[in-house]
Amino acid sequence: VAARDEGPQPTVVQDLAYGEVLFYFYQDDYFSALTRLLAAQSQEALPNHEGEAELLLGGLYLSYGQHRLSGSIFEGLLAGNVDPELHDRAWFFLARIWHQRGYLEDALAALGRIQDELPSELEPDRRMLQAQVLMDLGQFNDALTVLESWPRRRARWIDYARYNIGVAQVRLGEVEAGAAVLEE
Repeated sequence: VAARDEGPQPTVVQDLAYGEVLFYFYQDDYFSALTRLLAAQSQEALPNHEGEAELLLGGLYLSYGQHRLSGSIFEGLLAGNVDPELHDRAWFFLARIWHQRGYLEDALAALGRIQDELPSELEPDRRMLQAQVLMDLGQFNDALTVLESWPRRRARWIDYARYNIGVAQVRLGEVEAGAAVLEE
């Protein structure tokens, strides 16, 4: 059987407390994951997963609408010397926060700081976020370029985003351009 590239890669857990946090996180019990993560950090029980734990903590705070707190966590991660994968994921989550707050230029700059493709479960979200930020800035052609550079195996994302771009162009009075996108 051939291995599949899709789906999240398994995390090798080296600290029992981190495994417990992930158990609750993957059960969508974010409150239990958050409380256990905070407890494990206060007990210094995550020596092998410090960076991942901080990234997860920022994401959990973000899911509870704590944008400032999650933003400061991501900025703290970026100020340190973290591995490239954590670096890129932190920039992605920071871009998401800035987009939600309406800081479109900051969000676009953060997305530009991502150096490699994100893990398969986040890469479509990154592309959609980048296209959405560009659309919000009125840069529809750049958004189309981002979307058209996607591999065809992710066509359902592209079609959804292109539809939104076409509708936005029509609403902005660019009827011919919007109609052309919608017709495709």
